[in-house]
Amino acid sequence: MTKEEKNKRFRAWWQEIPQGQVHNIRERIMRKCAISQEVFYNWMKLRTEIPDLALREIELVAKEPIFSSEVPLYARRARQQVQQAEPNQEESKS
Repeated sequence: MTKEEKNKRFRAWWQEIPQGQVHNIRERIMRKCAISQEVFYNWMKLRTEIPDLALREIELVAKEPIFSSEVPLYARRARQQVQQAEPNQEESKS
C-alpha cells in the first residue's frame, strides 16, 4: 500500500469520527503509537508516511479494518450510502 493510500484511508476514517470523540481517539492513537501531536498531524496532512507497525495500532483503536481491508473504508461507506438510498428511491416512485 502506498503512502498516499494509507493516509487517504486514515483521513477518510478520521472524518467519520463524531466531533465529541475526536480528542479522546487522537490521544489514544498518539499513546498507542508513541507519537507526538505533531507527528499525528503530519500523517493527516501527508507530510510523513504512517509506519506499518502503526497501522495495526490505529485499527485496534478504530475497532474496524481501515488499512487491512481490500476495499477502502471510504469506498465501503459510499457503497453503503448508495444501497441505503436505493430503497428510498423505489418508495418515492410508488
